[in-house]
Amino acid sequence: MAAALVAASWGQGAFAREASEDALCRNGLFSSSESHWAMARVMGSEPVALLEDMSNCPEGGAPACESGEYAKPGERVILGQSSGEYRCAYAPDAQGGGRAGWIPSRRLRLLPIVAVPPVGAWTGMWSNGTDRLRLTANADGTLSGQGNAYWPGPPGTNIAPLARHFGGISARAAPMGQRLELKQSACQVTAWLLNDLLVVDDNGQCGGMNVRFSGVYRKRATGSPPQPH
Repeated sequence: MAAALVAASWGQGAFAREASEDALCRNGLFSSSESHWAMARVMGSEPVALLEDMSNCPEGGAPACESGEYAKPGERVILGQSSGEYRCAYAPDAQGGGRAGWIPSRRLRLLPIVAVPPVGAWTGMWSNGTDRLRLTANADGTLSGQGNAYWPGPPGTNIAPLARHFGGISARAAPMGQRLELKQSACQVTAWLLNDLLVVDDNGQCGGMNVRFSGVYRKRATGSPPQPH
């Protein structure tokens, strides 16, 4: 049976959430948004500016709020919270990083997401920069997660994985739809599987100074989760 797909809407549906006045939309904090996630493709024939989240932005629009970064026509983005006519978007790149900022909702076409991913879509080694999260399947339907995260300190002082600021998690849990919560002692890591991307956040209790698992991860193992058509 084909996997169920989730459709999103801009109204009061499952993926709509109004951001508070101090909501942030930027690299490094994107996955910490308390949001229902969606995916979309950038529409139009011209690049769209990723707008900043400070000084009356994004409502100030372009060019006042432009960050200097753009999303290209046809580019796939992850969507977080809403603010008026704008949606917080993260555009992952092929090098493992990405760009975040506000995009007008009218420039976005929502994409379907697998609502209940099969176990094979979760399993494998996921990476975000130097951070790693390996998910393996168990016979009872749960997933075991082992991960390591690093903060190398100020520039030039350390290079991961030899960083002196590090953290880790080893836990087991059953996924609930697109969501997986791993807990070990005070550390809690939450992951949302959006087709072939894993949005990860933690509670800030998983390691040393500035160590966070938060970010958008890509699978490094052979094979990729199935894409909805």
